[in-house]
Amino acid sequence: MLKIILKKCIIIFLFLGVVLPSVSAEETQMNFFKVLPEKQISSSDMNLSYLGGGKSVFTYDYEYPKLIINKDDNPLIAFVDEKSAKLYLADFSGQNVRFLYSQPSHDEKSEWRWPIIFEKDNKLYFAIFSEDVPWLRTQRIKVYLFDQDSKKLNLEEDKVFNLSQGCELWGVYPYNSKIMFIGRCDYFALRDIPSRMFSAVPTFYHNASFLFDSKDSKKWLTRQSIEEPGRYNVYNQVYDVSTSGAIQAAWVRNTTTVGTKHDEIIYLSTNKNGTSWSSPIELYSVKNVGLINGHISDHINNLSLASYGNTSFVLWKDREKGIFFSELNNGKNIEHTQISHDLDVIVSSNFPKASTIKIAADSSGNVYTLWLENGRNDYKLHFRARIGKQWTPEDIINEGRGSAYLPDMKVDQEGNIHIIYIKLVNPHEVRKTLGDNKYGCFYMKLERQDKR
Repeated sequence: MLKIILKKCIIIFLFLGVVLPSVSAEETQMNFFKVLPEKQISSSDMNLSYLGGGKSVFTYDYEYPKLIINKDDNPLIAFVDEKSAKLYLADFSGQNVRFLYSQPSHDEKSEWRWPIIFEKDNKLYFAIFSEDVPWLRTQRIKVYLFDQDSKKLNLEEDKVFNLSQGCELWGVYPYNSKIMFIGRCDYFALRDIPSRMFSAVPTFYHNASFLFDSKDSKKWLTRQSIEEPGRYNVYNQVYDVSTSGAIQAAWVRNTTTVGTKHDEIIYLSTNKNGTSWSSPIELYSVKNVGLINGHISDHINNLSLASYGNTSFVLWKDREKGIFFSELNNGKNIEHTQISHDLDVIVSSNFPKASTIKIAADSSGNVYTLWLENGRNDYKLHFRARIGKQWTPEDIINEGRGSAYLPDMKVDQEGNIHIIYIKLVNPHEVRKTLGDNKYGCFYMKLERQDKR
């Protein structure tokens, strides 16, 4: 009997010795971060749209809300409240929000009513586009340097330039002492013209970039084509300026022309010298995409890009398979992983679709991913990280009733994760008209634990 008891004790001891360390390792992975409570930094009933040309126009398509880590390693948060018609820039370095800038729009009648914010050499800039003479394709850009001490904008550049017919701009990225404009240009296929004599020729939209040098006397900007012309459209274009100074670009090519079937392909390209893009690399494709709920819709509906040095990190969502991650170094694939099986819940919504997933990276090659899941009555904010080449478990860091949109995420030098997003603040009284609902801009922090 004593031998049997001793034998059972040995088995239990061995079981505990084997199982408990594995549980401990799992807990260690989950405890890289401490999730701090969210904080609302806006008013309790901010509006996200304004009336322009008799119709509702969304401020929050791409630029806002925006998160920037400043030279002191503190998060700066930019958001727009259309109810007060003001742009806010807030510092969240401590427990309280400190507003650094709060000004009305620069041009209420223009589509470019709010500036594009970018950081260069630890300085913060506000870039404002305007059309001086639309029919001559004449545009103007004013670039202001933000002085954090005086809380004022000081004019640095005021230049007029011309664009080719059929081209439009929507992004500004610093490149050495110059500025790169990002946009798109129309494309008409010659093969379509004979067969379309009595109907409209289909217009396709392609990527385009323009290098702007304030010292250059040329008025016309030269277009830099990112890919070969063809009968396809591009969408979900995302860009990032690497620590090496190169500009990375990723986008989805959609081959929809006529009919119900099309292909969708993700490409990646790099511009290292400011004048030419590398040949696009195909990362992922979905063939023969059919109708979704009876309509032609995007199968790859979200895309995000981060870079560090010569390494690119791409995150995207396939609405029928889940979320995927790819890492490339100098164009060579290092890792391709499905990190979640989270699928789309098809919810009828007229809210902008941009920026529902985000990816960030640090100097050690660690990667941080974030995505929003909006159900019919509630939302979930998911987070997963790759630290030391090992992926942490997928974690829901925030959830609640209603809906959330447009997250942005940055990592500071200590490995802390800073997150902002827009959220419905009156989920119990949701109205059909977007302008009648109440929204707020929220901030939350994931505090790194293993570096303390």
